[in-house]
Amino acid sequence: MAEINALVARVVEPDVLTGVEIARVVGGVDLATDPLAWLGENTEEWRVAVDAGKPVGLAGTAGDACFPLLAYLGLRDEAARPELLAEAVRVLAASGAREVIADVESHRVAVLAELERTGFRQLRSRVVFAPPNNQE
Repeated sequence: MAEINALVARVVEPDVLTGVEIARVVGGVDLATDPLAWLGENTEEWRVAVDAGKPVGLAGTAGDACFPLLAYLGLRDEAARPELLAEAVRVLAASGAREVIADVESHRVAVLAELERTGFRQLRSRVVFAPPNNQE
């Protein structure tokens, strides 16, 4: 758990944050900075990519959520993305998942392309509206 928290702290912006809005609204948790607070402390389904003995990325899955999902994907080296995506899907499939959900911001073209290469397909798009602050 300490290794995951330390690596999450070094990820500038995670590639995948599935359920980020629900985590924030329901649990008051920022999934980008504290995924274990939302996903629980069971780290058996988390995978860490290592290059030259140093961690370069991590993926957290949630097979027992309302639907199997890739909850978190954070990288310090983008070269680790294909390996981590494939491993996360393998972990979920080994637990019986027939489909996996992942949320990615639409401007992250490289992430979307890698998800497609892994076998994901886009089902929907989400537009987030933030009203302007009208304090004068």
